[in-house]
Amino acid sequence: MKNQIEEKPLVSIVCDVFNHEHFLHDCLNGILIQEVDFDYEILIHDDASTDSSPSIIKDYLKRYPNLFKPIFQTTNQYSKGIGIWKTIQLPRAKGKYIALCEGDDYWTDKHKLQKQVDFLESNPDYSMCFHNAIEHFEDNSREDHLFSDIEDRDYSGLEIYEKWQVPTASVVIRKNVLESETYHRLFFENNLLCGDIPLFLSASSCGKIRGLKDIMSVYRRQITGATAKPFFEKETTQLKLAKMSFDIASVMGKEYLARAEKNYLLIYLRLFRLSKEAGKPKWEYLWKAFFKYPKNIFRFSFSNHNRYIKLISRIIFTRYNTK
Repeated sequence: MKNQIEEKPLVSIVCDVFNHEHFLHDCLNGILIQEVDFDYEILIHDDASTDSSPSIIKDYLKRYPNLFKPIFQTTNQYSKGIGIWKTIQLPRAKGKYIALCEGDDYWTDKHKLQKQVDFLESNPDYSMCFHNAIEHFEDNSREDHLFSDIEDRDYSGLEIYEKWQVPTASVVIRKNVLESETYHRLFFENNLLCGDIPLFLSASSCGKIRGLKDIMSVYRRQITGATAKPFFEKETTQLKLAKMSFDIASVMGKEYLARAEKNYLLIYLRLFRLSKEAGKPKWEYLWKAFFKYPKNIFRFSFSNHNRYIKLISRIIFTRYNTK
């Protein structure tokens, strides 16, 4: 890392923080260990944390004033429905490339950023590069394991959407993706629940995407995360995910429609199951799963007949303990 930040650093590292005091040192140290031959900036956004996260960020700012460019919110923006990436973080990035690392994840390989930037610099037809990671459950409910079976090869947008196999903290993306029509349609014509998959799909419309099997970060599962069970199984979250599937398909094209319909089915089956577990079954969710888009019932019945029958029987007839 050069001693002085240039006016336009090559890489902008985007780091979003909210009540990450127990994880933030790992995150920021993982950035600072990077050995690179280019300049970068660290764009931190603290969304009105109520723990010691702001103090931790300010301590790093004192030690590295030329690197850290923090924003400290006084009221939580996410709870207002404000998209942090599209509204605050990504527009202020000066770099040719944008690297992502949420405040509860962290990089483990000191050459990670150099490897990815070198690849993108040498291959201008690629718009994004990502790599494998270790998935770590903070409550130790599961042993650490690979996030996904990522190989050294190209990945299509549809494959990424179907498998949700990209660890967010592994991504380096060209900033010009933000100028694409796909990005503007996904982020500004729709109010999507999450921003990572739409960003990756935007990149797929601008160039090729490369996966690397190298394990260079840790994806942390913890109770306050967006994929944590208490948040993920909220009815409002599931309904937004169902809508998001079709919003994505409307932008990305008809090849995404079959997956959107399948997502819709699985989400409404999950909603029905959760309603039964709560002792208040909502049968309209079951109807929507199989008859809102009738192709679902045929797709599942013919391609996975036995599995389909068992699934329906288990959901409808299994008795749950009421809460």
